[in-house]
Amino acid sequence: MLKQYFKNSIMGEFTENLISLMPRKIALTLTLMVILSLNEAVSLLILVPLLGLVGLDVGQGSLGQIDVLVSSFFSYLGLQPTLVMVLILYVVVISISALLTRCQTLQTSQIQYQFANHLRQRLYNAITHSNWLFFSRMKSSSLAHALTNEIDRVSTGTGQFLTFIASIMILVVYIIFALELAGIFTGVIFAVGIIILLILRRRVSRSRTSGEDITTTTRDLYYSILQHMDGMKTIKSFGMQDENKKVFKKQSNQVAKNSLQAIRSYADVKLLFDVGTVIVLAFMVFILIEVVKLPTASLFLLIYLFVRMIPQFSIVQRAYQYFINMLPAFENVNSLEEQFLGSCESEGRDNGPVDFKDSIKLENVSFSYGDKDHFVIDNLNLEIPSGKTIALAGPSGAGKSTVADLVMGLISPDQGKVTVDGKPVTDSNIHFWRNRIGYVAQETFLFNETIRFNLKLASPDASEDDLREALKMAAAYGFVSKLPHQLIEAFKSTLEEITESDLIIHVVDAANLHYEEQIATTNQVLAEIGVKDIPMIYAFNKIDLLEDYFYIPTQYENAIRISATNNQNLDKLLAMIEDGLFKSYHNVTLVIPYTNVSIVSTIKDNAIINKFEQLEEHYLIEAKVSDYLYEFVKEFIK
Repeated sequence: MLKQYFKNSIMGEFTENLISLMPRKIALTLTLMVILSLNEAVSLLILVPLLGLVGLDVGQGSLGQIDVLVSSFFSYLGLQPTLVMVLILYVVVISISALLTRCQTLQTSQIQYQFANHLRQRLYNAITHSNWLFFSRMKSSSLAHALTNEIDRVSTGTGQFLTFIASIMILVVYIIFALELAGIFTGVIFAVGIIILLILRRRVSRSRTSGEDITTTTRDLYYSILQHMDGMKTIKSFGMQDENKKVFKKQSNQVAKNSLQAIRSYADVKLLFDVGTVIVLAFMVFILIEVVKLPTASLFLLIYLFVRMIPQFSIVQRAYQYFINMLPAFENVNSLEEQFLGSCESEGRDNGPVDFKDSIKLENVSFSYGDKDHFVIDNLNLEIPSGKTIALAGPSGAGKSTVADLVMGLISPDQGKVTVDGKPVTDSNIHFWRNRIGYVAQETFLFNETIRFNLKLASPDASEDDLREALKMAAAYGFVSKLPHQLIEAFKSTLEEITESDLIIHVVDAANLHYEEQIATTNQVLAEIGVKDIPMIYAFNKIDLLEDYFYIPTQYENAIRISATNNQNLDKLLAMIEDGLFKSYHNVTLVIPYTNVSIVSTIKDNAIINKFEQLEEHYLIEAKVSDYLYEFVKEFIK
């Protein structure tokens, strides 16, 4: 019955998880605990001949037998149990104990942090593989709280659980020795200790309740923090800062109160237990001295045992309370994991790849967000042919995003089916299908990672050239120019088209105090990509924000002050552009037969036409042409 209870309890579930994850590490730790306990027993054995060497009578009863045993050990080694030899042996044993304690501490720490890390990854994996609809209904604050604060509590509780076991083993050694020295006396002390624990049971049980309260209040605080951060614009817009500070203060105070209550519970139980145990111990020592007349050596060793025993009892009590306090956190993490595992999408690959060559169809599809009496999509039939662009129009809440989510397979229809080329989109092939889709959400989200990381979310196999082309298409240089210079290397391709330009217009933010540094950075990048001998106009913009004393530095030739806001000097800028573009152009008069209509088209696209006439047998064109075009049309010059 006890075994079944333990198996079905949260404590049993915790223990099973811990052992199944790291059986070898747990076995090693338990072995270290056993060795440490035996070493503690050896240190107690050595004390007996030490008491004899300082003049106490150890020749009676159990002490005499222990003294003979230790003396036989020294004789076996060919040594005499002198005071120096016994002290050296005692130092060696205590040193070994310290070394074993260090190893046990490191092993315990490794177990507790690895276990916490395992739980955190396991919960996160369950979250990422869960059904989207189920995930969207969960509070992100609850998940963040479970992945951080709750698992940190589990980590601490795991360490205390292992400390509890280690202390119990040490206590067993002390109790065995004490029973051997004074069985009745030890039995009474032990019985009184059990009685004290039973009296304090209600206080100890409060640790579980405190743990549940901490789980609840910290989860609510997490939710409140995220909500207030996301809604800060609204809070400020309506002048609600003071009201929200009151709400946050109340929740924060409650978390602090519950945490202090848990600490107070530990402290109260420890105080009552220690005081009660010492009082009983003092009374029993008095009885042993005045009534029982216990020999001095036995009395000394017994007192030593109980002096060592009381702190161990305190450690056991404290560790147990910490462990009990942690269990609600483990239960919360475990419960969340089970919920997400129950809603996981299938990882099957039975149906193979999904190709989109013909059409996507929604056939008699109905869907609701939980309310079966109100379908967001009701008996929808829709066909999306391959190679066509389809626009869905309608008011907010009409179901446009829901249709997109159905096509993506993020949600499944309550009725009907979604097919691709006649093949239903199901959990078994959803992995293949999503890899075929490019999805642009209403709200773009960027991860706090590198630009490369965010770009590769859409295409994990993209090459460096592919990434550069994507940045080029996005015209990202304006953003990139504000990044540290070492990052600009990745965006040089954005400027590569400039190498084919006839004129460069470098627009400078004159109101920026660091505009000279920005100009230097841009010019350096241009030089690195091979831009040479291309005329450049420096257009110093935003002069409407500056005083009249702003002057363009002399090193920037062919420069002009402008303001796009009030159109200042824009006409002069256009004149400079025309002069820069057309200073090497040729004024020509062309006579082109109708049979060379392709040449006429080229001239229209690339020359400045001043006159264009269609005569009986030819075109008459007066135009300005570049050097390149001049060589192309010179045979038609009149």
